[in-house]
Amino acid sequence: MRLRDLSAKQLEQRLRGDGLRWRTGPALFNLQSDVAQVGPWLQRFYGAAPVEQAGEHLTTCHVGVLRERGLRRWVRPQVRIWVDGPAPFIPFALDHTPPNLEWGLNFLISTRLLNFFILHAAALERDGGVLLMPGVPGSGKSTLAAALSQQGWRLLSDEFGIIAPHTKQAIPIPKSIALKNASIDALAALYPNAPMGPRFPNTRKGTVAHLPCGDEALEKMAQRAEVRWIIFPRFEQGQGMQLESVMPDRLFPRLAGGAFNYESLGAAAFQTVATLAESVPAYAMHYGDMAQALATIAQITTTAQITAGEQP
Repeated sequence: MRLRDLSAKQLEQRLRGDGLRWRTGPALFNLQSDVAQVGPWLQRFYGAAPVEQAGEHLTTCHVGVLRERGLRRWVRPQVRIWVDGPAPFIPFALDHTPPNLEWGLNFLISTRLLNFFILHAAALERDGGVLLMPGVPGSGKSTLAAALSQQGWRLLSDEFGIIAPHTKQAIPIPKSIALKNASIDALAALYPNAPMGPRFPNTRKGTVAHLPCGDEALEKMAQRAEVRWIIFPRFEQGQGMQLESVMPDRLFPRLAGGAFNYESLGAAAFQTVATLAESVPAYAMHYGDMAQALATIAQITTTAQITAGEQP
C-alpha cells in the first residue's frame, strides 16, 4: 500500500491514532499529528511512498507533529515537533507546519541513519551513474538538483548523499526539494511547468516552496547506484563560469569535512571517503548563471573527462 491509496479518513485515523508508518529509502517514520495540513501534504508530496503496518520493520523514529496546548492552541496557534530522543525543535506558527515538518525529517535523517556514510550533498542518478553535489547551504545544490530532476535525472536526495560504507553505492532517500527565496523564481523561469507547491513566506529561512521528488524517485527508492561524478557547486550572483578539477588529495578532506558522521563512523568512513577520492572524478564549479551550470553538468556527465578550466 502507498500513501495515495489511503482515504482522507483512513489517513486521519492513522495520524491521530497509533501513527502513520511510511517509508522513504532506509528511513521508516511513525508519524502522529493532530494538524489538519499534515495528511494532505504527505499525500501530495509523497503519494507513492509505501505505507507499512506495525511490526513489519524496525521504526527509524517516532515523530509527533502536535499543536501546542493552552493559550497557544487558540491564540496565534503554534505547533511543535516531538521525537523519541533529543531534538532542537521549538514551537512554530501553525501555518508553517509543512516546511517545519520537512526540516524536522531532515534533522532525523542526519542523526538516525548513522550506520551509513552521510554527506551533506544532493544526489541524482541517470543511466546507472550518480552525480554527487556536496555543498553548504546557499551553494545552489538544491536548486541544481531541482532543475536536473526536471531534465530526467532521478532524485535520490537534495540534502543527503548516503553511501553504503566501503563502497561507492549511493542509497536513495527521496524527499521534496525545499527551494528558498530567489531560487524559487529562478527554477520557475526555466521550468514553468514544474509542479511547485505553495509558498510559505516569513519562515526562519525566508520564503520557502517545495518541489515534489516525483513518483519515480519513490517507486525506485530501493535501487542503489554507483557514484560516477562529484561536483562542488558554489553560486555567486554575477559570477562567470569557473571549473577546476579537484585532485584526490584535496577531495578527501572536502568529503570528510562535509559529512555528518565522519568521526562517529570511524574506519568505515575513512575507507569510504578514500574509495570515492581515489576513483571518482571531481570538480569545483563556481557559477552565477543556472543555465550555464546545467550545461556544464551535462558536459561533465556525458563526456569521459573534461579538462580543468575548460569553458563548456
